[in-house]
Amino acid sequence: MAERKTKSEATAPKRDAVQALTPEAMVAKFKETTEAVARRAFEIFESSGRRIGRNLADWLEAEEEVIHPVHVSIADSGAALTVTAEVPGFSLTDLRLRVEPQRVTISGERESRRHATTEQLVYSERCANRILRVVTLPTEVAPEAKGRRARCDKGILTLVLPKAKAPPATRRRAAKKA
Repeated sequence: MAERKTKSEATAPKRDAVQALTPEAMVAKFKETTEAVARRAFEIFESSGRRIGRNLADWLEAEEEVIHPVHVSIADSGAALTVTAEVPGFSLTDLRLRVEPQRVTISGERESRRHATTEQLVYSERCANRILRVVTLPTEVAPEAKGRRARCDKGILTLVLPKAKAPPATRRRAAKKA
């Protein structure tokens, strides 16, 4: 059975998604995200009448609004690790990934899609337009190895990361007794 490509996969530019985030860009993303959460937390503080003692509650509420939680699972097939992450509403082109031997960083930003309606809003749930998740891997992987793949289909990001080869065991020579 032939695999069908989703619209986001078919239109995605050919690029190596797995190494698209440099350390400098990652630090800048963390800083930008932290500043967005801080601005939103201050807005919540202001709108609640500047109530003292709610710093953590305001911060957590802001974090929930700004950063979408990314649920992750990791499977081990023996030769590779498969990292699966829920990224609803994000395409592969919206995501920036960084793979290190013991860590994967998933970040992304998408444009807000709002529809103008003439109806009165009765109920609405907001979904964050940013995601950021750093996952510690249970086994070392080879970030530059052939066979690594990234795919995003229906809001599920799948990364296949070949494991790093174990260094050859060194043999110790037994010391001869004189």
